[in-house]
Amino acid sequence: MEKGNDLRIALEMDNFRSNFSDLVQVETSPEHVYINFLERLPLSGENEPNAKVISRIVVSWPHFIRIVKLFNNVLMSNKNLAQDTFMSLMKEVEGSNDVRS
Repeated sequence: MEKGNDLRIALEMDNFRSNFSDLVQVETSPEHVYINFLERLPLSGENEPNAKVISRIVVSWPHFIRIVKLFNNVLMSNKNLAQDTFMSLMKEVEGSNDVRS
């Protein structure tokens, strides 16, 4: 991944928007990783959608690996922010990685 100060980023304010996502779904193919950012919908019926895709990002496997490393670095660099929340989330993540028989 390129160093941040090597990038010269253009941002079109007329087309730019930030979306809040409270769910992430990942789909894979042999060539790509599809990352769907979802927003929960208010109470819905049993057969009605309960989330909508607000953004979908498609990346190659090598780029996905770089993103995972970047996210891990950001997480480790910022763990002192909201320490209580971070610790409870880390326990949850570590618990989900336990192999149970």
